[in-house]
Amino acid sequence: MPARADVIEENPGAAVGGRGHREVVFLPTPASQQETSWSSSGLRIHNPDVDLSDDGPALDGRWAQSDNNLCGLLPDSRDASHVAERFVRAGWRSRSSSWEGYEIETSWCRIEADPTDNSATLLNGVIDPDRLDDLAALLTQFGLRFHLELYDDERDLIREIKG
Repeated sequence: MPARADVIEENPGAAVGGRGHREVVFLPTPASQQETSWSSSGLRIHNPDVDLSDDGPALDGRWAQSDNNLCGLLPDSRDASHVAERFVRAGWRSRSSSWEGYEIETSWCRIEADPTDNSATLLNGVIDPDRLDDLAALLTQFGLRFHLELYDDERDLIREIKG
């Protein structure tokens, strides 16, 4: 069952040269319906009760100013909402960064999770290089297959992990 949407304001426009507008508000999907909360276009609607959270720790300032050093792929995870939900349940922050993408962070890592057209989710962002194994362990705990690449400041590949 899709999330319920309510039209809260509608104005068909003035008779001469006016433009109409419609404001739509999406309401949270009840927990009993979350696994089936797909819109008619097949896109998952962001659900603040499940995949969005400001409760976790923010990225440490020393990493916030760093260039991206992490690239990755979750080959069997087409739904970035599902990925974000798992991180939120592990105590990370998550916010919507696009229609289907998420920015997910904790004190030692910030990643963008974006679905691709071929049933995978791309990851890119910044991570404390000493915590790459921790991210790999978390993805393993989530039951997700992954391929992570860590780069140095000169953008040379220094480490790669698959799981």
